[in-house]
Amino acid sequence: DAYYMMEGVLLKLPDAADLLLQARLLTQAKALPQVAPDAFNADLIRLSGLIESNLARTRYGAETAFKNEKTGQLKLRLVDPVQAYDTAIREAVAALRNLTVAGGGGAPAIEAAGQLLARAQAANYTLGERESAELQNLLQARIRGFEQRLTVVVAFVAAVLLVVLYLLLAFYAGVMRTVTRLREASERMRDGREGAAITLDTRDELGE
Repeated sequence: DAYYMMEGVLLKLPDAADLLLQARLLTQAKALPQVAPDAFNADLIRLSGLIESNLARTRYGAETAFKNEKTGQLKLRLVDPVQAYDTAIREAVAALRNLTVAGGGGAPAIEAAGQLLARAQAANYTLGERESAELQNLLQARIRGFEQRLTVVVAFVAAVLLVVLYLLLAFYAGVMRTVTRLREASERMRDGREGAAITLDTRDELGE
Protein backbone atom coordinates (compact mmCIF):
# COMPACT_ATOMS: atom_id res chain seq x y z
CA ASP A 1 0.00 0.00 0.00
CA ALA A 2 2.75 2.50 0.91
CA TYR A 3 4.62 1.68 -2.31
CA TYR A 4 1.65 2.46 -4.55
CA MET A 5 0.85 5.60 -2.59
CA MET A 6 4.46 6.75 -2.89
CA GLU A 7 4.45 6.05 -6.61
CA GLY A 8 1.31 8.12 -7.04
CA VAL A 9 2.56 11.05 -4.96
CA LEU A 10 6.08 11.16 -6.38
CA LEU A 11 5.57 10.07 -9.99
CA LYS A 12 2.08 9.76 -11.41
CA LEU A 13 0.38 12.85 -10.06
CA PRO A 14 3.33 15.18 -10.84
CA ASP A 15 3.45 13.75 -14.37
CA ALA A 16 -0.28 14.34 -14.74
CA ALA A 17 0.09 17.92 -13.49
CA ASP A 18 2.76 18.56 -16.14
CA LEU A 19 0.60 17.06 -18.90
CA LEU A 20 -2.43 19.08 -17.83
CA LEU A 21 -0.38 22.26 -17.87
CA GLN A 22 0.88 21.49 -21.37
CA ALA A 23 -2.66 20.85 -22.55
CA ARG A 24 -3.94 24.05 -21.00
CA LEU A 25 -1.18 26.12 -22.62
CA LEU A 26 -1.90 24.42 -25.94
CA THR A 27 -5.60 25.24 -25.80
CA GLN A 28 -4.77 28.86 -25.03
CA ALA A 29 -2.48 28.94 -28.07
CA LYS A 30 -5.21 27.62 -30.39
CA ALA A 31 -6.77 31.04 -30.60
CA LEU A 32 -3.58 32.41 -32.17
CA PRO A 33 -3.85 32.68 -35.97
CA GLN A 34 -0.33 31.38 -36.66
CA VAL A 35 -1.05 27.99 -35.08
CA ALA A 36 -1.33 25.24 -37.69
CA PRO A 37 -4.53 23.20 -37.12
CA ASP A 38 -2.96 19.87 -38.05
CA ALA A 39 -0.02 20.27 -35.69
CA PHE A 40 -2.38 21.52 -32.97
CA ASN A 41 -4.69 18.53 -33.34
CA ALA A 42 -1.78 16.10 -33.32
CA ASP A 43 -0.44 17.60 -30.10
CA LEU A 44 -3.88 17.52 -28.49
CA ILE A 45 -4.40 13.87 -29.43
CA ARG A 46 -0.97 12.98 -28.08
CA LEU A 47 -1.56 14.80 -24.79
CA SER A 48 -5.05 13.34 -24.44
CA GLY A 49 -3.66 9.83 -24.76
CA LEU A 50 -0.88 10.48 -22.27
CA ILE A 51 -3.28 12.01 -19.74
CA GLU A 52 -5.71 9.12 -20.11
CA SER A 53 -2.91 6.57 -19.73
CA ASN A 54 -1.63 8.35 -16.63
CA LEU A 55 -5.15 8.33 -15.16
CA ALA A 56 -5.47 4.58 -15.71
CA ARG A 57 -2.15 3.93 -13.93
CA THR A 58 -3.04 6.31 -11.12
CA ARG A 59 -6.40 4.65 -10.57
CA TYR A 60 -4.84 1.18 -10.67
CA GLY A 61 -2.28 2.21 -8.05
CA ALA A 62 -4.97 3.66 -5.80
CA GLU A 63 -7.19 0.58 -6.09
CA THR A 64 -4.23 -1.72 -5.38
CA ALA A 65 -3.33 0.35 -2.33
CA PHE A 66 -6.95 0.11 -1.14
CA LYS A 67 -6.85 -3.70 -1.43
CA ASN A 68 -3.50 -4.03 0.34
CA GLU A 69 -4.51 -1.82 3.27
CA LYS A 70 -6.27 -4.26 5.58
CA THR A 71 -8.28 -1.88 7.77
CA GLY A 72 -10.18 -0.23 4.91
CA GLN A 73 -9.56 3.22 6.36
CA LEU A 74 -7.37 4.27 3.42
CA LYS A 75 -10.15 3.60 0.91
CA LEU A 76 -12.68 5.32 3.14
CA ARG A 77 -10.59 8.50 3.24
CA LEU A 78 -9.40 8.57 -0.38
CA VAL A 79 -12.20 7.10 -2.46
CA ASP A 80 -13.97 10.45 -2.90
CA PRO A 81 -10.93 12.51 -4.03
CA VAL A 82 -9.85 9.67 -6.33
CA GLN A 83 -13.31 9.55 -7.90
CA ALA A 84 -13.42 13.34 -8.23
CA TYR A 85 -10.00 13.30 -9.90
CA ASP A 86 -11.08 10.52 -12.26
CA THR A 87 -14.21 12.43 -13.28
CA ALA A 88 -12.35 15.72 -13.77
CA ILE A 89 -9.66 14.10 -15.93
CA ARG A 90 -12.17 12.23 -18.09
CA GLU A 91 -14.17 15.39 -18.72
CA ALA A 92 -11.00 17.33 -19.57
CA VAL A 93 -9.84 14.62 -21.99
CA ALA A 94 -13.24 14.57 -23.68
CA ALA A 95 -13.10 18.35 -24.08
CA LEU A 96 -9.60 18.14 -25.58
CA ARG A 97 -10.67 15.52 -28.08
CA ASN A 98 -13.69 17.59 -28.97
CA LEU A 99 -11.33 20.37 -30.06
CA THR A 100 -9.78 18.07 -32.66
CA VAL A 101 -13.02 17.27 -34.49
CA ALA A 102 -14.28 19.40 -37.35
CA GLY A 103 -16.11 22.44 -36.06
CA GLY A 104 -15.16 21.75 -32.46
CA GLY A 105 -12.42 24.31 -32.11
CA GLY A 106 -14.45 27.44 -31.66
CA ALA A 107 -13.94 29.97 -28.90
CA PRO A 108 -16.66 28.53 -26.60
CA ALA A 109 -15.19 25.03 -26.89
CA ILE A 110 -11.69 26.36 -26.20
CA GLU A 111 -12.92 28.25 -23.14
CA ALA A 112 -14.84 25.19 -21.88
CA ALA A 113 -11.78 22.99 -22.35
CA GLY A 114 -9.66 25.50 -20.45
CA GLN A 115 -12.11 25.50 -17.54
CA LEU A 116 -12.24 21.71 -17.43
CA LEU A 117 -8.44 21.53 -17.51
CA ALA A 118 -8.26 24.04 -14.65
CA ARG A 119 -10.70 21.89 -12.68
CA ALA A 120 -8.61 18.79 -13.44
CA GLN A 121 -5.51 20.62 -12.20
CA ALA A 122 -7.30 21.52 -8.97
CA ALA A 123 -8.43 17.90 -8.53
CA ASN A 124 -4.86 16.76 -9.17
CA TYR A 125 -3.55 19.11 -6.48
CA THR A 126 -6.24 18.03 -4.00
CA LEU A 127 -5.59 14.34 -4.56
CA GLY A 128 -1.86 14.90 -4.25
CA GLU A 129 -2.30 16.63 -0.90
CA ARG A 130 -4.60 13.92 0.42
CA GLU A 131 -2.37 11.09 -0.77
CA SER A 132 0.70 12.79 0.71
CA ALA A 133 -1.02 12.97 4.10
CA GLU A 134 -2.12 9.33 3.89
CA LEU A 135 1.35 8.25 2.79
CA GLN A 136 2.81 9.96 5.83
CA ASN A 137 0.32 8.13 8.06
CA LEU A 138 1.14 4.80 6.42
CA LEU A 139 4.88 5.32 6.81
CA GLN A 140 4.48 6.33 10.44
CA ALA A 141 2.40 3.21 11.07
CA ARG A 142 5.08 1.09 9.41
CA ILE A 143 7.77 2.71 11.55
CA ARG A 144 5.76 2.07 14.70
CA GLY A 145 5.30 -1.55 13.66
CA PHE A 146 9.03 -1.96 13.08
CA GLU A 147 9.77 -0.36 16.44
CA GLN A 148 7.35 -2.73 18.19
CA ARG A 149 8.89 -5.76 16.49
CA LEU A 150 12.34 -4.48 17.39
CA THR A 151 11.25 -4.17 21.02
CA VAL A 152 9.98 -7.77 20.99
CA VAL A 153 13.23 -9.02 19.44
CA VAL A 154 15.36 -7.09 21.94
CA ALA A 155 13.28 -8.43 24.84
CA PHE A 156 13.60 -12.01 23.51
CA VAL A 157 17.36 -11.70 23.07
CA ALA A 158 17.69 -10.20 26.54
CA ALA A 159 15.69 -13.10 28.01
CA VAL A 160 17.86 -15.65 26.20
CA LEU A 161 21.02 -13.94 27.44
CA LEU A 162 19.69 -13.95 31.00
CA VAL A 163 18.93 -17.68 30.78
CA VAL A 164 22.40 -18.39 29.38
CA LEU A 165 23.99 -16.26 32.09
CA TYR A 166 22.00 -18.09 34.77
CA LEU A 167 23.10 -21.47 33.41
CA LEU A 168 26.73 -20.37 33.28
CA LEU A 169 26.60 -19.11 36.84
CA ALA A 170 24.90 -22.32 38.02
CA PHE A 171 27.54 -24.40 36.25
CA TYR A 172 30.34 -22.30 37.70
CA ALA A 173 28.88 -22.53 41.20
CA GLY A 174 28.55 -26.32 40.94
CA VAL A 175 32.08 -26.77 39.72
CA MET A 176 33.51 -24.48 42.38
CA ARG A 177 31.55 -26.30 45.11
CA THR A 178 32.99 -29.62 43.99
CA VAL A 179 36.50 -28.22 43.71
CA THR A 180 36.24 -26.71 47.18
CA ARG A 181 35.22 -30.03 48.74
CA LEU A 182 38.02 -31.85 46.96
CA ARG A 183 40.54 -29.27 48.11
CA GLU A 184 39.36 -29.60 51.73
CA ALA A 185 39.61 -33.38 51.51
CA SER A 186 43.11 -33.24 50.05
CA GLU A 187 44.20 -30.88 52.81
CA ARG A 188 42.91 -33.29 55.46
CA MET A 189 44.70 -36.16 53.82
CA ARG A 190 47.92 -34.17 53.64
CA ASP A 191 47.70 -33.33 57.33
CA GLY A 192 46.97 -36.95 58.19
CA ARG A 193 43.56 -36.17 59.50
CA GLU A 194 40.81 -38.68 59.02
CA GLY A 195 37.33 -37.53 58.28
CA ALA A 196 34.03 -38.60 56.88
CA ALA A 197 33.65 -39.66 53.29
CA ILE A 198 33.18 -36.90 50.81
CA THR A 199 29.82 -36.77 49.05
CA LEU A 200 29.83 -34.91 45.75
CA ASP A 201 26.67 -33.63 44.06
CA THR A 202 28.01 -34.12 40.57
CA ARG A 203 28.43 -37.13 38.28
CA ASP A 204 30.88 -35.58 35.85
CA GLU A 205 34.63 -36.24 35.65
CA LEU A 206 35.21 -34.44 38.94
CA GLY A 207 32.63 -36.62 40.72
CA GLU A 208 34.19 -39.79 39.38
